[in-house]
Amino acid sequence: MTALTLILPLKGRALHTMRFFWHAERRRLPYRIVVADGQVEPGIAGRLEPPHALFPSLDIDYVRCPDDSAYRDYFNKLAMAAARVTTPYAMLCDNDDFVVPAGVEACIAFLDGNRDHAGVSGGVAGFALHRDPALPKVAGPIGSIGSLYHDGYFAQSHDAPELMARVRANFAGGYALYYSVFRTDVLATVLGDMAALGLSDLKAAETFFGARAKTLGKCRLDRRVVSYVRQAGSSGGAPEVWSIDDLRGGGPRAAEVQRCLTALARPIAAADGAEEATVVVLLRELFVSKLMREAQDRAQAAATPRQVWRDNLREAARMVAPRGIIDFRRHRLRRKAYDEIASSMRAHGATAVEIATVRADIRAIEATLEGPAFPAFLDARAWDLLPRETALPERAPAKVAG
Repeated sequence: MTALTLILPLKGRALHTMRFFWHAERRRLPYRIVVADGQVEPGIAGRLEPPHALFPSLDIDYVRCPDDSAYRDYFNKLAMAAARVTTPYAMLCDNDDFVVPAGVEACIAFLDGNRDHAGVSGGVAGFALHRDPALPKVAGPIGSIGSLYHDGYFAQSHDAPELMARVRANFAGGYALYYSVFRTDVLATVLGDMAALGLSDLKAAETFFGARAKTLGKCRLDRRVVSYVRQAGSSGGAPEVWSIDDLRGGGPRAAEVQRCLTALARPIAAADGAEEATVVVLLRELFVSKLMREAQDRAQAAATPRQVWRDNLREAARMVAPRGIIDFRRHRLRRKAYDEIASSMRAHGATAVEIATVRADIRAIEATLEGPAFPAFLDARAWDLLPRETALPERAPAKVAG
């Protein structure tokens, strides 16, 4: 019996969903998958609901959820999905990303041997695709790949005995534990609290998520392995921008942050023997400091537009380069990327076997993205989900299970 359940929230991106499950089927992913769909499309529901004949090797629990029109709906959806998990461990994932089984198994083994830890993540790698006219952002040549999706996923260990010390690190180190393997009761508690608080702001929720997990146990991000690979440029919407002014005047954002900080202060005060009101003040100061650092980062980025312009120009040149030049550059950069991933893992203590196993998993991701098999699958079994200019109009709609 599997020890892990993947929680996969859905909202659109049908082709990414097909890619996620096609790759999981091809790799015989041995985990249960709870799918919480907040934007039900018949073409997806018909393929994932029992008996989901397209993916016979996968254990899929597909749930139709109310329309996911706001973050509050999204958090309620996650809490509902976590409540359905019956395995000892659970992990959140997105349909435009990839799970790395070698790294996930290392996380499970660590939690098996360290009962004081609430969650652990391997390194989170990242990739980006070149633009492809047929399957934009879904399949085609990989433009870049690296061992670190962004700087928030640095190696870290929040193992202080005092809860406040662990939570303090959350405000300094971002939300890098979101894609961790968690003990199921921990993840269900965190997501249940987010739903009960009625959170509707992403930044407040992300802050609460990481901090609340650390009140329930020690947490760790170990870049000795890679457990997750994120796709860049495939998420919808721009990140929310906060400022200190949002905490003034008692507006909705300020009220939501206050609810989060109060909820966090209770377990911290109880465990550390501190006054709850004092803990709330400390947490608020940490939140304000975080907003100030983010404002400084934005100001610094705005002060260097020339470098951004140069980067964009360089990317545009790559996109219009002749195919032979693109292929040569891709080959050279791919070798460099694999060397960088191996070097990063080795620097954090990975063995040659661990490096080879993770590399095999990443090469399988590469084959899904760049090989002909996945587009052929879409053409044969899911052509009705393709963009109108890509689908073949003379074909009858594909018959789907259910």
